Amino acid sequence: MSTNHDEKEMQKPISEYAKYMKNLLPVNIPANYKLKPLIERIAGEDRIRSGVHALRDFFHLFFDRLISDGHLYVKPQKTRNPNDYQFLHNMNHLLIDMGYHSKLADSGDSLLISKIPSFTTSKNKIPVSKHAKCLRFLTLCGFSFVGTDNDAMIFNVSQEHVLEVSYPNNPDLLIGLKVLSIADMELRTERRYSNDDNLLRCDYSLIKDEAHWEMENTEYLRAFLQKINPDLIISSLTGNIKQQYAAHVILKGFLDETGGRIVFISTANVFDGALIGDNTEKDTPCPASKYGCFKVACEELFGNLNERSLNVRLPKILAQKDADHMVEQAVSGKPVYSNLYFNLSTPSYAVVAIKYCVDQEKYGVMHLVSNDNISVDECTCSIMSQMGKSDGYTPQILAPKALCEMYELLDASQLRLSKDGNMYLTMVCMDVDIATQFNFSCEDVISTLSILKAGNL
Repeated sequence: MSTNHDEKEMQKPISEYAKYMKNLLPVNIPANYKLKPLIERIAGEDRIRSGVHALRDFFHLFFDRLISDGHLYVKPQKTRNPNDYQFLHNMNHLLIDMGYHSKLADSGDSLLISKIPSFTTSKNKIPVSKHAKCLRFLTLCGFSFVGTDNDAMIFNVSQEHVLEVSYPNNPDLLIGLKVLSIADMELRTERRYSNDDNLLRCDYSLIKDEAHWEMENTEYLRAFLQKINPDLIISSLTGNIKQQYAAHVILKGFLDETGGRIVFISTANVFDGALIGDNTEKDTPCPASKYGCFKVACEELFGNLNERSLNVRLPKILAQKDADHMVEQAVSGKPVYSNLYFNLSTPSYAVVAIKYCVDQEKYGVMHLVSNDNISVDECTCSIMSQMGKSDGYTPQILAPKALCEMYELLDASQLRLSKDGNMYLTMVCMDVDIATQFNFSCEDVISTLSILKAGNL
């Protein structure tokens, strides 16, 4: 597979990205929703909800300012990620620090801050040269700062020099900023590029009690879809299966109304009840796990959309963290199986292939997999070989009972295995165009990893 992931491209003006981000702000925030216990202790529930509304309204103004005046603050750069605007990263870090490292004044009308790590630690996330730009922009948006060097527009905060921050237009915003900053720092369990801008999107989902999540989230999804009105949806949701399915039912209803398209990201586990290998797109799914059954149910849900639906089945996606985990498991004495086989792909391979399918208007079912398969043992050995580290473990045979526990199979008695005793959770791509355009092996996948050097584990 030949792709160039290092090519840089020129960013669009920040005003264009600001329009996109503004459209991601929540439309209809419920008047009442249950808060998580950690959040309830910060202020009264009504004021917290009012603060979230005020913060959402502020971000409308924030992005409107970027749309009109953003060119004065941000110049487009050539970058590998055209959506990576450092100014927005800086603003995100600053706002979170202001909310998280502050104390609400007794009056409730200002935040008192004695440290801002993004600006004032030895390893600043935001260079001193950028301080003035960030402060001036927030001042333009309505913030007031008492305790800065007004001439240089830099922070000088400490236990002795407290910074007082206010938002005269609506002081409740300060509560919203504080609770969402605390949620981002203490309640966000997984940090990745795709959720680094949660605060700028006023994503209040983290402060909501999970028991009240499902109904409110689906209502938000309906409103969000109606506002964005996308022509194409790529669904790669994770999390609670019941809630995921409810969300997909809403997606299906929306697509029925609008005539839009969907790419549903499915899995090889639709065949985890028949581990005989080399399943093609025409083979009938045979799931035995809850996860596999859920994926099949979603595939069937979108089935009658015909040419407007593409179910993409992916194999094991081997990113660097997955490779490191496999080696750590082997080194620590966890079982490494020699009779369980799978295909491989990488996050970048999968993304490029999905984009190609969308551009070519593929529909139906597509297996985006390597042209061969590999066992857990072979894969682990190959990774460790690149590290210059001897395997040092004894491969084991995976028994059906252990397999049932691994995949949480619903009915082990119906499990179909190959005659050679191996277990093949493997697929084959029968689309000649895709198989030609994306012709890569398991070893190709492993060779893309930036493997840790021997001795780092």
